[in-house]
Amino acid sequence: MPYRMWWRTQDVLPLAETTMAAARRGARRRRRPALLLTSGPDGLSLTGSPGPAGHPTAPRARAETWVRPATAPPAPEFRVVLPLPRCRIGRRSLWRLLHKARLRRLHWISITVDPSRGGRVRYEAAASRGDVLPPGATWTPMAVTCDVVGGRAFRALVADGHTSIDDGAVLARFPRYAAQLMATHLDGLRLGDMPGEHPMLRFDADTVVVEWEHDEFAFTRRIECDRINPDANGCYAIGAYQWPWTPLPIPDSGTRREDAATGQTHPLPPAAVARYADLILAEIDDDIAESVVPAGVRSFADLHRYVDANDYLIAAGVPHDATPTTIEVTVDVQNEVTARLRTPDRPFCTCDTCAFPAHDHATYTGRDGEDLDVAAPMRCHHCGQPAHYDERLQDYRHDDPSTPDCFLIRRDT
Repeated sequence: MPYRMWWRTQDVLPLAETTMAAARRGARRRRRPALLLTSGPDGLSLTGSPGPAGHPTAPRARAETWVRPATAPPAPEFRVVLPLPRCRIGRRSLWRLLHKARLRRLHWISITVDPSRGGRVRYEAAASRGDVLPPGATWTPMAVTCDVVGGRAFRALVADGHTSIDDGAVLARFPRYAAQLMATHLDGLRLGDMPGEHPMLRFDADTVVVEWEHDEFAFTRRIECDRINPDANGCYAIGAYQWPWTPLPIPDSGTRREDAATGQTHPLPPAAVARYADLILAEIDDDIAESVVPAGVRSFADLHRYVDANDYLIAAGVPHDATPTTIEVTVDVQNEVTARLRTPDRPFCTCDTCAFPAHDHATYTGRDGEDLDVAAPMRCHHCGQPAHYDERLQDYRHDDPSTPDCFLIRRDT
């Protein structure tokens, strides 16, 4: 039966480079440099082949995997020699594959071994790791925390009986809203910390990208170190085998206590709501510039008359898994966007500047109902403020969204 194991590229490549250097400098150059894969009671590991005196090889690199529960059958024990320069996979050697992984930001190396006699060995490089979750594991909801995220607690699903092999940390996977909350929290920590103290999370479509800041004298740059794809349930195993997640001592029946520990009864603070509103306003402004949405649109509800406004929420990454908590978040973000659309400093269309095809700012009827020979800018017959007719809304609106409602024109009619 084949077994697939995963290592970080940054852990295996230095080990391979040291092994190659020791082989080149040694007196016995005929010895082929190789890594030794060992599976035993203490887990899976890679070690370099013995080198000449004075040129010791690097320490071993342990595989990123889980500890099996006591009730599970023991893992098979085997030893496999993995030659570096001539171990061909297609047209590429393991040595070349490791360098390709570093150049192309492929953060993980997988080694598939068939322990049977004459079994083949296969290598792969990938940006995100596979086989993250133990097969057949039972998952329990609880709150977890670790020092990497500054001690903040987050809701997660934890695998019963499984831990990380090196530090005994639990295996946790997080729903999307918890991952977004974690990204917002880490972004806030960055403002008061030195570069590299805490990681950064960002979403690339549905993939979570883990980055670390690196200070290079005059500037700071972000270095991508991992990519985490969602599982079949839309959850993310953030920090699996990397961050020492530990569960909080909260019983299963303590739902309200868990809410208090994680702060996720209201999962997003005002700063996070404002961040989502910033992203949505930027998308709205782009649509205004392309005459998809009129300048001066005054509420999130009005946006649905012109476009599918839910696309703004999705593009900004607002949680939308239909739970009561995320519904509350969506309402808060929509209210914040509406409040910003109604601020006096927002641009709005006028008779001379409007480019939206469904707006009519001109009229041939005078203030007293008389017919005009030449079209004139439309004004409200009650308050006298500049106005227009919107074919999409099938109603009249004031040009300036901050104009108070009057008898004839109201905001939400």
